[in-house]
Amino acid sequence: MQYLQAFVHLGGVKKILRWFLPAAVSALTLVSCSKEEIGPPVFYQAEWAAAYYLGDGPASGVNAYRLDLVQGRTDEDLELISSGAVMRLWINSPVGGITLPEGTFQGSVSRDEVNTFHCDGTMSDGDVRCSYLALRSKTGARTQLYPLESGSLTIRCDSGEYRIEACVQAADREFTFLYEGEIPTIDCTETLKNF
Repeated sequence: MQYLQAFVHLGGVKKILRWFLPAAVSALTLVSCSKEEIGPPVFYQAEWAAAYYLGDGPASGVNAYRLDLVQGRTDEDLELISSGAVMRLWINSPVGGITLPEGTFQGSVSRDEVNTFHCDGTMSDGDVRCSYLALRSKTGARTQLYPLESGSLTIRCDSGEYRIEACVQAADREFTFLYEGEIPTIDCTETLKNF
């Protein structure tokens, strides 16, 4: 009798599992597909960085800078020649000196707000001041460019040593770059006057 009760009970469990397992597999498939669309966060420890002072920004009271954070090898034009990543940020800061300023900067579609970096989610040949991410995989024959959609940037400096953290969204993913070390700021104002 105990065997019969166990068999009936097991048969009931089998009926439940026949209904539950397909539903559970479908739910897991939907969850995993949505995660693949968003993509996991990606972290880069930048090996070097460079800052360029561009002078007056697009609005009065604004200074413009370009900041490049790089992991991987590049040529003289900062194009990746190995696998890696380059994050290029067009920064607007309050008017001050030539040195890369400290502070917290937010991604913005506006080009004339202080404490922002230009980040509008589109890029074209004519829009050279759109912040972007350049990625090249180990198997990639060329570099892919992705405009930044949003994000934040923190710049701190202590005795000439910078600590920079950029957390941005691009290509349906979140990317974080961390850099620690010296950053020379190159004054490009004279060069820009000649163009």
